[in-house]
Amino acid sequence: MKKTKSEDIRWDLSNVYRGLDTPDMKKDWQFLQKLIESAGKYFSDNNISKGDPSKIKAGPALADKLAHTVELMNRAAMLYVTLDAFVHSYYSTDSYNKLAAQKTSDRKSTRLNSSHIPLS
Repeated sequence: MKKTKSEDIRWDLSNVYRGLDTPDMKKDWQFLQKLIESAGKYFSDNNISKGDPSKIKAGPALADKLAHTVELMNRAAMLYVTLDAFVHSYYSTDSYNKLAAQKTSDRKSTRLNSSHIPLS
């Protein structure tokens, strides 16, 4: 029986994305950016920000805003976690992979750019 070398072992991650630079992954990065921008605009348009919770007036309008906020944040978080784990799986197993290093930098930038959302 032939022994396998460590470089012969490859994970099959094609059920997530076909690769680091594929159209479906690029589309999801762009969609994540749009989700983050959309959340920031929604928060701004609806005066959602950090503040004194005792000044919040409860009611149906607040419940609707909160439900929409949670939906936006959940969608963004799930997509970010998927992209992050996929990129990290490449970078953590091959730190010399230039594309994986670039995507790692991109995901860190995405995390920093989301700081304009006033809920964190």
